[in-house]
Amino acid sequence: MPAPLRTVIWQRETGKQVLISLRDAKILDTLALEPAQFQLALRQYAEKTLYPKISDFCSHVETRLMEDDLPDELSCKAMLTGHPKLLMMADQLEALLGAWVQDDETLAAIEKLREDIKAIL
Repeated sequence: MPAPLRTVIWQRETGKQVLISLRDAKILDTLALEPAQFQLALRQYAEKTLYPKISDFCSHVETRLMEDDLPDELSCKAMLTGHPKLLMMADQLEALLGAWVQDDETLAAIEKLREDIKAIL
């Protein structure tokens, strides 16, 4: 039986307190996302979608995965806090991770940002 965490997150983020079928719960559990990535992707999807559906969300996630459009897990954790400083740090981290060439200086900046975010979280 799938863990209920993702179904609880689905209900909380979408505002839908309806019973989720076992099949849909399993579908949510099979998405190849880390916990914070799942929650952030769902929050962003629910903000743009008037009537969220699990099948549509799965398609949304698959598209974002193919486009490599999902933030790093640590960035997602920072973004989910909503704290302005953490949001800025997460944006910086994502910008550095998306650099065309990650030289030693960029890699050092990425590591420092990761450590700083972890220290705050």
